[in-house]
Amino acid sequence: MLSSTLKQTALVVTSVVMLAGCSIMPSVPSRPVTTTGTPEPFPCANFADAHWKEFRFGEDTQDDVIATVRRIWGIEREDIRFPERDNFHPFPRLSWEVADVGVLYFAEFFEEGALMEIDFGTGSFPTLLQVVDCFGAPEFYSAYWVQEAETGELNFALWYVDQGLVFSHVSFSEHHRQRPLPPPFPQGLNMHFATMLPLEDVAKMVTTHYEFDFPNKKYYVLCIIKPWPGSIEDLGAEPERIGYGYYSLPSECDDSTQ
Repeated sequence: MLSSTLKQTALVVTSVVMLAGCSIMPSVPSRPVTTTGTPEPFPCANFADAHWKEFRFGEDTQDDVIATVRRIWGIEREDIRFPERDNFHPFPRLSWEVADVGVLYFAEFFEEGALMEIDFGTGSFPTLLQVVDCFGAPEFYSAYWVQEAETGELNFALWYVDQGLVFSHVSFSEHHRQRPLPPPFPQGLNMHFATMLPLEDVAKMVTTHYEFDFPNKKYYVLCIIKPWPGSIEDLGAEPERIGYGYYSLPSECDDSTQ
């Protein structure tokens, strides 16, 4: 069970999300990689309870979610938006804003209509240290590099299995190809995305989160995901380096489940 502070914190993380199903990736960074100096305060206490407990993942239809949003926040139906699908967001979506706290929500649905996950944020990027300070240690983390000839991607995620939350950093830039961030990862690493998922075991969370992403990505993440080592300073293991878009499984992974 989340404490009041942790519940409040969950509504603070970043803007829209979900790179699932992407077929086009930017070649230049669109988000800051790290925060230097004193980061913007992370307003843990400025948010209401974690209302995602009211949503039934894998069951709620769009109409169900709309009814819940109206009941919880009093948002009028005409203020709930239906964003168009694109390369970055290929699934049916709803979005709404809770104006008094400035939190923007995006609910994503499976093609058959059931609620898949909810992405949320305020547009500001808390650091890795701020997330861990507010939420405590996650059960798992995943980290890897994607390398190409002209660019690179750093993908880092904190998996809070008991809370059904994922906080992640994804950045693309020439910077990563020429001078990757060396482990241990800096405390100022910006966590760009926040996602609510059903409370399940980590394998189910990973599978749901990456169900319609690049082929083999969910198997790859399941292979390289690791238990939290105890502190940010202990995140020293070199992430895997892989060819972009292929997610070839490391030799130690059993690919018989594919």
